[in-house]
Amino acid sequence: MKISGFSKLAEEEESLRAALAKQPVAVAVTLSTVLLQFYSSGTVDGRAECSGNIEGMGGERKLNLLAVGFDHERYKLKASWGDDWGDGGYLYIELGSNVGGVSDHAYAPHGVEVSGR
Repeated sequence: MKISGFSKLAEEEESLRAALAKQPVAVAVTLSTVLLQFYSSGTVDGRAECSGNIEGMGGERKLNLLAVGFDHERYKLKASWGDDWGDGGYLYIELGSNVGGVSDHAYAPHGVEVSGR
């Protein structure tokens, strides 16, 4: 596979969903370090995205992920931490409320060429 470059998407979820309907999209989200440490399943919504600071473990972390799909309720994001983290290596976040700024830093590949095997 060959990719000639990436384009930054407009900072709105509609642009993210339109690009994601065609191909995976690189995104960055900012979430609570506590949430990221203990996430194992479910959908992260706007109420949980940056809450839950515990003394000595507080703060936020920007995480680069690969958005690989969505349905009517949530985005499916692939982390690079392996299948033992999260929900089989995935993080699910609520669709429609820009949780963690998911649409603020989204980049779609262009000039994708797939070579034969």
